[in-house]
Amino acid sequence: MHLSAPASTRCVYFPRGSIARHPPHQNRRLQTTDMPIRTATYADIAILVDLMARFYHESAFSLRTDAATGAFEQLLADPALGRIWICEQDNQAVGYIVLTLGFSMEYGGRDAFVDDLFVRPAFRGRGLGKELLNTVVRECARLQVRALHLEVGRANHRARALYRSRGFRDYDRQLLTMKLAEAIHESATRPETGEINSLRTDGRNDQERDHE
Repeated sequence: MHLSAPASTRCVYFPRGSIARHPPHQNRRLQTTDMPIRTATYADIAILVDLMARFYHESAFSLRTDAATGAFEQLLADPALGRIWICEQDNQAVGYIVLTLGFSMEYGGRDAFVDDLFVRPAFRGRGLGKELLNTVVRECARLQVRALHLEVGRANHRARALYRSRGFRDYDRQLLTMKLAEAIHESATRPETGEINSLRTDGRNDQERDHE
């Protein structure tokens, strides 16, 4: 789930060895880190739901915690669906990232999506969001993922520049969605306009600012 502006674009990162039709970005070698990022387990579900609720609250969404619990249970039960990592600082969970896995005919194999990325406000500005993203990229290389996708608001120029610096590219394709089931959050649309409500006016949300 991505709580970015309504006008968003799908960006793609190509790991080494990709056979994508578009030229892959020559990314820098990732460095190892001492930051406490670990794989989530069933014991972390309550923590993950709490972090997800905080994440959604920042964009004025009300999370249905029972549905979120079920979603985390499904994902943790089947590694073929994806992975979840938790970031810890000062002996507490302060952020998380969700990677979901798919298959792409265009890239001739596995692709993946950065589905959630969140760091609590008090712990931003420490590079935790960047390192969570690095963790996902390393796992994608291990899983031989051929393309990694994420969504970002078109007006969020600073975030777009950051993602570009890390190897993501915009191929000018709009992501469309057909809802086949209800989302696990309450709508945050303004009744008079139908536009997604935002708590920020600078064109960026906290998910994107986390990476700075």
